[in-house]
Amino acid sequence: MQKWIIMLIAFAAPVFLLAQPEVEKKRETFPFKASDKGRMLVVENIWGDIEVEGYDGDEIVIETTRTIDARTAQGRDKIKQSVKSGMVNLGDAVLLYLDHPCKNFDEANLTREKIWEGSWNNWSNQKCSWDLEKDFSFRLDYKIKVPKNCDVKLSTVNESNIRVTNIRGRQNLCNVNGNIALDGVAGPSMVRTINGDVTIHYDRNPEEESSYYTLNGVINAYFKPDLSAQCFFKTFSGEFYTDLENVTPIPTTVEKSSEDGQFKYANPGGSAFRTGSGKTKLKFETFNGDVYLRTKG
Repeated sequence: MQKWIIMLIAFAAPVFLLAQPEVEKKRETFPFKASDKGRMLVVENIWGDIEVEGYDGDEIVIETTRTIDARTAQGRDKIKQSVKSGMVNLGDAVLLYLDHPCKNFDEANLTREKIWEGSWNNWSNQKCSWDLEKDFSFRLDYKIKVPKNCDVKLSTVNESNIRVTNIRGRQNLCNVNGNIALDGVAGPSMVRTINGDVTIHYDRNPEEESSYYTLNGVINAYFKPDLSAQCFFKTFSGEFYTDLENVTPIPTTVEKSSEDGQFKYANPGGSAFRTGSGKTKLKFETFNGDVYLRTKG
């Protein structure tokens, strides 16, 4: 089932702009097949937010909003033809991606494994240049509902945020210029952004290794009080804070190297401690930001 809505947004722009921004919305709903391997959603975006919510259902609901702004109507029409949302549906695995002139992969030969292991960088032909209007902007925002036990792998790049709610499967999330937020999740998490904050609220503590990284941001991680983990923290100029009262330091490995007859000793792994029995390995890393690990409130 598809529903299209096209709107022209009133835009207080200088008179030299010949074309107004155009917003195009699309909604699709279709069955999301269950299999022994489980359901899997992958979204590969570049410009635009990604929001994914888990629910008690058997369908996937995809809402896309494409916003296009150009100085001329001709330029806007060229962008509309060149840049859109693409989809590969394998029944139990769905890939959504930014379809553009430099796309460099064959949808017919994609498998579950290739979809999960791929990234937006190797979808693109690096030798290709887009023949688009110079003065333009566009973004593609996703709002998606999936069965809550679905595995999700999401990535975006420019001035965009990622938000995941009520997902019980694996979460593999990557951003560059924006925040990442998870709320009411369970299952292992791999979360990475460069210029943004990372915020996680677990509904159930992860039972498999998880990692959290930001270069220029803060990590706020909220776990349940029964957390049992080995926690590893690495930073250049940040600090680690926690409300855990009973922790046991874990000895770290010191590496030895030599140069010009001098020896250097370094601890590349940062600091580490254990809480509870240390069942799960959790890795936190920042460059300029602090890490807050909380189990209360």
